[in-house]
Amino acid sequence: MIPKTNTVDRDSIAIIIGNKDYINKDIPPVDFAINDAQIMKEYVKNVLGFKDENIAFLPNADQTAFNTWFGTDSSPYGKLSGWIKPGGKSKVFIYYSGHGAPDLKSKTGYFVPVNAEPSVIDLSGYSLKTFYSNLGKLNTAGITVVIDACFSGSSSGGMLIKNASPVFIKTTTEIPDKITVFSSSAGDQISSWYPPKKHSLFTYYFLKGIMLKGKADEDGDSADSNGDGKLNYDELFSYINNKVGYMAKRMFNREQNPELINSDKGVFIKY
Repeated sequence: MIPKTNTVDRDSIAIIIGNKDYINKDIPPVDFAINDAQIMKEYVKNVLGFKDENIAFLPNADQTAFNTWFGTDSSPYGKLSGWIKPGGKSKVFIYYSGHGAPDLKSKTGYFVPVNAEPSVIDLSGYSLKTFYSNLGKLNTAGITVVIDACFSGSSSGGMLIKNASPVFIKTTTEIPDKITVFSSSAGDQISSWYPPKKHSLFTYYFLKGIMLKGKADEDGDSADSNGDGKLNYDELFSYINNKVGYMAKRMFNREQNPELINSDKGVFIKY
């Protein structure tokens, strides 16, 4: 059940992307991406208190959608910038579930739009470098980015390029200090699915940590570790990291270590 808080946030903006179905049939679908995105949208509304009209829900986003909302290198102020209230009033929450891919030359990561061609991802993808650089130019009250994707060229559904081996390079991207990022795995790892729950493993525990509302789960663990009725970024990440790391090892015998970059020291949720 999706929890509901008394929080009302009239100024803040969310962009929710779920990329499941890729035009290039050599790219495996991300089975639970749209489901994860749909449920994340409901959490943003009911828990964070964002207004429905301030949430952009983008299922199966193509390259044009990424350029339109987040801008390009030559035109960095996309549609998102027009939604932000003047005076830095708006918080921004961005969620992406789908494929990521590495560019071998630059060793940087790219989102994979549904019309992308992974063999020329630098031309058909959307660069994480551009994404973070453009977000860093915005005047906001804070930016939280949640990325459920891996950037190794592989995935739980198979390789992005047919008859190729995974790259397993660790992509590098500079992230401005003002942006807090939750990512589902290290850059050279695979992000796992959780088929019995019809979620990705990372998103399932991200949402479960919130859903518990400070209570303990079936293992006696709680995201609100100090029981103060407030869930901060470090507490939520600690819960996710412990659960995902254990379950990935147990179910698939693989390492998956979520990451938290530039942790916001404020409160993520107050119940």
